[in-house]
Amino acid sequence: MAMATKRPNFRQQQEIIEEFFKNFKAKRNVKKYWKMLKEVANRERVSIEIELDDFKKYDKGQEVINDLEENTLRYVSVFSSAIDSIMPLRDANANIEEDSIDVLADWRVRMQRELVDPTALPDQNSAIPKELLRRYEVNFISRSDRDTLKIRNISAGDIGGLVKVKGIVTRITEVRPMMRCATYICDVCGNEIYQIINKKKYTPVTECPSAQCQQNRNKRPVLPQTRGSKFIKFQEIRLQESPEEVPEGNVPRSIIIYAMGEL
Repeated sequence: MAMATKRPNFRQQQEIIEEFFKNFKAKRNVKKYWKMLKEVANRERVSIEIELDDFKKYDKGQEVINDLEENTLRYVSVFSSAIDSIMPLRDANANIEEDSIDVLADWRVRMQRELVDPTALPDQNSAIPKELLRRYEVNFISRSDRDTLKIRNISAGDIGGLVKVKGIVTRITEVRPMMRCATYICDVCGNEIYQIINKKKYTPVTECPSAQCQQNRNKRPVLPQTRGSKFIKFQEIRLQESPEEVPEGNVPRSIIIYAMGEL
């Protein structure tokens, strides 16, 4: 009988990740990743590239890195939560102009304060998601000693994990916007509704899930707010096997790669 896989302690692992961001030092004794977070706070950087060679040095018992490589998408959220917890304040002399994201964030906070009912239970559907407020993206760079996987050897067991492949790009689409967090507003109760989207296609929200509208049986459709939603860059890439990896007499195989964010 196979042994059950031990469930990771995400809270404990997040503490390890936070210490990594605060204390990891690269060449010349520079706190490499803390410097990145300062640049994000000052809006000088968007992408945080985490080299797993660095993280392996810090994660001595490999308590996190093995789980990360098997369930990479989940650990993007764990690393993002760690960054949210320790994000440094912007420098006092940083020249940052207020943009539409700042204006919308302030407006949302004010609206929630005005609409909140002190006697009602908290409504998680109207809570502002962190994905909507984040000004950074987390990217992992594979360990240098990790084997490169052939395209034809990628299997269902690799879904969700971190794999390293090589091939020939045969087709690439133009960069298009992809919805990451959809925002809707109810013209009956005034609440904003948020929908986190983690795939290419999704079903839009049609009814307001707030307690007030549910109690009053309001069936009026909610209104999508394009300017209040969050989009990321999206691109499709077709990657084909290199000629030296194709067995004699076989047709080259290819895969579709979804490239998202600042790459």
